[in-house]
Amino acid sequence: MLSLKILNLATHDHGGAGLASTYINNLLNAVGFESELMVWEKKSDLDNVLKCKLYSKNPISSKIYRKWVRSEDKKWRKIVSEYGFIEKTVFDPQSSYASAKSILSQLRYTPDLILFHWVSFFITPSIISELKRLTGAKMAWLMLDNSPITGGCHYPFKCVGYQQNCANCPLFKVQNSLAQENLSSKIKLLPEDLEFWGTSSDVLRVKRSTLGRLRNGRAMLFPINESLVSNVSKEEARLAWGIPEDKKVILVGCTDLNDERKGAEYLLAILVLLKERYPEWYSKTSLLLVGDNKTEIFENIGYEVYALGRLSLSDLMRAYNAADFFLSTSVEDSGPLMINQSIAAGTPVVSFNIGVAEDLVFNGRTGYKAQLGDIEGLLHCIVDMLSLLEQKKDEIFYNCKHVFKQKSSELSIMSCIQAIMSKNNNVNK
Repeated sequence: MLSLKILNLATHDHGGAGLASTYINNLLNAVGFESELMVWEKKSDLDNVLKCKLYSKNPISSKIYRKWVRSEDKKWRKIVSEYGFIEKTVFDPQSSYASAKSILSQLRYTPDLILFHWVSFFITPSIISELKRLTGAKMAWLMLDNSPITGGCHYPFKCVGYQQNCANCPLFKVQNSLAQENLSSKIKLLPEDLEFWGTSSDVLRVKRSTLGRLRNGRAMLFPINESLVSNVSKEEARLAWGIPEDKKVILVGCTDLNDERKGAEYLLAILVLLKERYPEWYSKTSLLLVGDNKTEIFENIGYEVYALGRLSLSDLMRAYNAADFFLSTSVEDSGPLMINQSIAAGTPVVSFNIGVAEDLVFNGRTGYKAQLGDIEGLLHCIVDMLSLLEQKKDEIFYNCKHVFKQKSSELSIMSCIQAIMSKNNNVNK
């Protein structure tokens, strides 16, 4: 196992998904694997991250490549112009400026295992098929969102088209067959032994999907940089940001609450109900806001807000120390990774029962979770959490730390790698 050669492929080495890919690659190197991360767009200076060279130095080849790129761009602009998208939809075309041969030519080795991360606009089903043919490597697609199992959307929300054939995709303003064609292409091209790794809720979605029913889904807890978990006390953390010690502090926020997946409307509705129905708790409560989010929306409903803005990872970990619990209202998420971070820091979580909450949030132990979209249920979870903190604050801190350590071991990427490499080869030719 220690001689294993691993290729990680991701679109970026920055942003949420890019940082997760970078950390996984670093982790695999740290345990002794020969692992490299190849990306379409590189911003870091890490030696084990390669920027994929997309064209040859040969003038004739370069000219042909640039012509092809212009053709692909024109094709995609035509799709967007003719079909249109509903609101801020993120939808992937199955086109790329890379190739399996160009990717492999830049490696120092032939990989035994290829891990696909967030690979939109970089890696396509045809590239995956060709990589399989050329290397015979085991392969897994990490569910940083749900695009691996759909006809192009990153999250299906209430749509179940991915369970059938993605016909008449509701994301387009004009009816077309693009999503159906994309899913058919994945069914045809993706290797039969390709695995999908992600949270328990995503694995359940995999098993219900047309693509995943005949393939293996494996539960995995996305790792965080545990070296950044802060050991500062709540008192020290609050002092640093000028937060009174006698307040119940709820950590809220994300990179951007305008993202409909993050459920901002649920967050505001629940806070209003907390104020109206439980004034005794409201009077003791302040919000600790992180991310590129404005304080006005919370101040307008009468809350005291301490806004920290976008934080470095180390500062974000200290923010968890300053809070009594993290409130997540995500309604469609493969994470959020903030739940992993909060539990690792010893700070309980209140959330809906999606994403990583299914793996880390246990009622009365590490927080509380409500049924997806149940505002009343989530409100009661908040009240229960505030009450429990009055009685068992130290016990909850210990529970969070213990559960994170236990689950990190049970659902580690190392366990997934060991399992997939121990399987008999079933290579699609």
